[in-house]
Amino acid sequence: MGSRNSTIAQIAAWISWLGRLDRTLVDQTGLSGTAQPDVPGTTLLEALQEQLGLKLKPTTAALDTLVIDHVELPSEN
Repeated sequence: MGSRNSTIAQIAAWISWLGRLDRTLVDQTGLSGTAQPDVPGTTLLEALQEQLGLKLKPTTAALDTLVIDHVELPSEN
């Protein structure tokens, strides 16, 4: 996986989307700006820890959730 001009929030969302974790990643770093290009041979998780000093740590956080509790077909108006 390569990444250019990605924010930490975008990277966290991408890692969550992969489905390899059993939870959602939330960016709580407070870092702004974009990540530098990947170094060949370094995985994303290694780069996050080695280059930025970031670690994935299980915690709880409030997430926006959309709940659909009822669905109906539209009327013929």
